[in-house]
Amino acid sequence: MDLNTHVESVIDQMTCSVHKKRPLLVTVNDRIQISSCCPDFKIICLKKMIQLLTEYKEQELSIAWKRQM
Repeated sequence: MDLNTHVESVIDQMTCSVHKKRPLLVTVNDRIQISSCCPDFKIICLKKMIQLLTEYKEQELSIAWKRQM
């Protein structure tokens, strides 16, 4: 599973605690666009996306560092 697919699948499972709705995700030219029921939920989704991307980056850097040793 590629990174975009993984991020989409995780965010797609999230539900707004206020409106009980899921976000709408659209991938365009390797960019994930998020539409949601409210701005607060969109921020939560974006923070989760940033967390997933940061974890991926740290994992990739760790693997690259180990290869150099």
